Amino acid sequence: MPDDDDVWRWLDEARDRIGTAADRRGLTPRDFAATMIATISDGAETLVAHVGDGSCVVREVGDGRWHALSWPAQGEYASTTFFVPDEPQPRLQIVRSVSGIDAVATFTDGIERLALDYATQTAHPPFFRGIVAPLDDALHVGFDFELSGMLRTYLDTPAINDRTDDDKTLVLAVLR
Repeated sequence: MPDDDDVWRWLDEARDRIGTAADRRGLTPRDFAATMIATISDGAETLVAHVGDGSCVVREVGDGRWHALSWPAQGEYASTTFFVPDEPQPRLQIVRSVSGIDAVATFTDGIERLALDYATQTAHPPFFRGIVAPLDDALHVGFDFELSGMLRTYLDTPAINDRTDDDKTLVLAVLR
């Protein structure tokens, strides 16, 4: 796994690119406010680098329990968070786990209310069991266009849209 210095170096490179893009357009880096969740796992070790809202949830091997490795960072006021181009530096969480996992879900703030239980600060297992079941049963290895299309359709249903007013990005992976 990359060490913390590697993660900070990657984040600094991203911040430099944001600064360059802002300069070219006569804007400020803050105009390119973006959160970040990077997840790297080989199933035995997992690294999460997280700035801002959204979350990374994993399923443990063996008992199948879902738990959040990273939790959304909330700002001082409602509906605020932290961003990659924040000065003087972003609020980066680096989380490492050596628990064996066989599934990971990384998602933006539009999925939080569906996937997380804020009262107990835990993952909501029924959401993840349902959303990952098609991947567990899939015959295809790698990116699956059909399942991705089905997920996009599901996330755009009125039942989901009525529960969120924000972007809904969800990246799922299952180790078999």
